Amino acid sequence: MDPILYNAAMEGNTGGDGDFLLADHLQRDEENGYQVTPKGNTVLHVAALYGHSHFAGDHNIKESLMRMTDAKGDTALHKAVRSQHLDVVKLLIKEDPEFEFPANHANETPLYLAAESDFHDALINILESCKKPTCAAGPSNRTPLHAAVIQEHKGLEDIVSDMLGWKKSLVYLPEGRENDWMTTIHIAGSEGDVNMMNEILKHCPDCWDMLNSNSQNALYVAILNNQEEVLWKVRQPC
Repeated sequence: MDPILYNAAMEGNTGGDGDFLLADHLQRDEENGYQVTPKGNTVLHVAALYGHSHFAGDHNIKESLMRMTDAKGDTALHKAVRSQHLDVVKLLIKEDPEFEFPANHANETPLYLAAESDFHDALINILESCKKPTCAAGPSNRTPLHAAVIQEHKGLEDIVSDMLGWKKSLVYLPEGRENDWMTTIHIAGSEGDVNMMNEILKHCPDCWDMLNSNSQNALYVAILNNQEEVLWKVRQPC
């Protein structure tokens, strides 16, 4: 990539205070906007990584580069979520809400990364703004809901509530391998996360009867993991 263009994206410099002007630079050669670094990052990836929403929002580059991926399969939205730059996340989603942002080579979607890292504001923005915020299975066959529960972030109940409000079917999907899997409520039970179990049951009370690959329900899993408090603190159905 042209060093001038790279430095401009890294510093968020669109010009106007010297000899450089981003629009002129791109107009001189349309291909300038499609140059990439050795790792496949476009100027939009770089701007998203450093949180320069005003640079990422330049209409000369935004629309055409949004869907390009780097060597790891990350879009600019992946970069913005990883770096927790909410302004860039909002800008990219607003630009093309019809776009179903793909998973990268590690099977991580932007929604998955937001759930895993407790980037609640980004997660809500993706769910509310995108018409197709993919919930495809990620690493180890985990959905964004699995990722959130496993990480046990502060404020997790709100995240789980928002995700189940969007798509309740997430709670029924298995995590793990073909012959060794469990669901979200099993994960919460194994950790003794009573608040999480109650939040899941509030949305989906029939989860209490769900079995893992060993034909065990969440209560059985909790007892196996010495989480006896689940016995009297979880709101069990009659």
